[in-house]
Amino acid sequence: MGRTGVQVAKGRTVTSPVGRHNSLQGFTYPLVLVAIVVLTIAVGVATRITSTIMRREREVELIFRGMAYRTAIRNYYLAVPGSPAYPQSVADLLRDPRFMYRRYLRSAYPDPTGGKWRLIRVAGGGIAGVASRSQRAPLTRAHLPKTLALYAQAKHLSDWQFVFLPGKNM
Repeated sequence: MGRTGVQVAKGRTVTSPVGRHNSLQGFTYPLVLVAIVVLTIAVGVATRITSTIMRREREVELIFRGMAYRTAIRNYYLAVPGSPAYPQSVADLLRDPRFMYRRYLRSAYPDPTGGKWRLIRVAGGGIAGVASRSQRAPLTRAHLPKTLALYAQAKHLSDWQFVFLPGKNM
């Protein structure tokens, strides 16, 4: 090979790749930039979808836990025939002080939206229900349990109140 980038092989002159101009030169960088933009958009969409799915799951869990509290309060209230009483604390639902071995909840379920439950009390201080403190708008509007159907138009998750009132929702 000579210094000019020309090779001689069996009497033919061939130009080496070093001397040739490549028409695809410089496309790698823009191609990488386009790939990064596409990946960024895809990750953004996937993150938004995942976030929505997680919020829906927390709302389903909020309904489950809220209904568990409502049922526990109902069972506590009706435990002593002729002498109904609301629990004075969540601890009363975990171990009823009126009985030796009776419990209505396995554990004090935390609010799945990340805060502490707002306790809804009746006159006399007993707990009639719980509600979330979350001010987020609910995603779940349809397919609510029959007892929560009126919450389909709620503006905040804190409007979902899981309350036991005798005679109304026995």
